[in-house]
Formats: sequence, structure tokens, C-alpha cells
Amino acid sequence: ATTVFRANSMTVDATGNLLLAESQRAEGPASGDRLTLSGQVHVRRFAPGADPASATPDLDLRTESLSAWVPERRLRGTAAVQFSGPRMKVQAAGFDYHHGSGRLQFFGPSRTELQAPGKK
Repeated sequence: ATTVFRANSMTVDATGNLLLAESQRAEGPASGDRLTLSGQVHVRRFAPGADPASATPDLDLRTESLSAWVPERRLRGTAAVQFSGPRMKVQAAGFDYHHGSGRLQFFGPSRTELQAPGKK
């Protein structure tokens, strides 16, 4: 197994959505096909063409650990997770995310806050 400290990774799906994952530590086999990220894990997804340095992500996940299946572009966390998205916040016991399809599923006890749309 290989261990990397202060890990950063990036992938782009077929429609151009950019996914950035940052953590204090990443461990996995030398092949890199499955990684375990731990320590202040932060995952953000940006719309096609957005500049991550200045754009607001449309998906923002924070957790203490997750598993990443790199070829499948899949993330799964069984530690408590906080999600922020457009007009929505979720706290849950875990999640499963497929970057190729954009499907994000929460599991376990959860709390969801929906923000009302702004007045026009």
C-alpha cells in the first residue's frame, strides 16, 4: 500500500463537470484504482468551464473519510457527511456518489434544510 499526505485529486465527467477531492491522507494500492481518503476530506464539483479558484461549487461534501473507486469515478463514505448545494444543506450518516451519472445518495439518519427561493 502507498500512503500520501495532503492528497489532492481531480476528475472530469463526460459533460465537463470537474470533481476535486482534497484530504490530509490518501492510502491505496500502487495501482491507484481504489483509495481511502481520510482527515478533513473535502469534495467539490464544479460546472463545466467553471474556475475552481473563484466559482461556487454545485456540490460540496465534507467528511472525515471516504473510499474512492477511481476507474468507476465512485465515492462512498460511511462517516458523518455534510453536503451543501444550491439552496440545500444535508447532514447524514453516509453517502454514495457516482461522478459519471451525477447521482448522490445519502443513507442513515439525516437532516435536510431547504432554502426558499429568493423573491423575484
